[in-house]
Amino acid sequence: MIGWIGNIFLLVGVYYIGNKQKVGFLLTAFGEIIWIAYSVTISLWSLVAACVLFFGMSLRNWYKWYRDEKLEKALEDFMEPLAEEALEEALRDIEGWIEGDTIKLDTNGVHGDSPKGVDVDVRLKDES
Repeated sequence: MIGWIGNIFLLVGVYYIGNKQKVGFLLTAFGEIIWIAYSVTISLWSLVAACVLFFGMSLRNWYKWYRDEKLEKALEDFMEPLAEEALEEALRDIEGWIEGDTIKLDTNGVHGDSPKGVDVDVRLKDES
């Protein structure tokens, strides 16, 4: 009976891992603990060794997933202000391209005179 309980934890854990939820690693680790205890009581040492290895892998994978989430969050927190600043700068540049009802561009994608590009004036359509 105890083996079935361990299997339930293993199956539920694998299900959660398949749904990309890191709690699945902890559930599989708990299932392995149950199997280790059961294997010791029946003196099945090869199964104890296998379960100890799978237990270690479950904890390792949980830790790696946890660490990667922390690194990803730190990177997002670092990049978000930079992205906002770049967007604000791009919007300021675009505002500089507009003169009245004309947008001034050149072929290099930079407003103003360009020795390599050709200036292009785009007139905005008058709807009246």
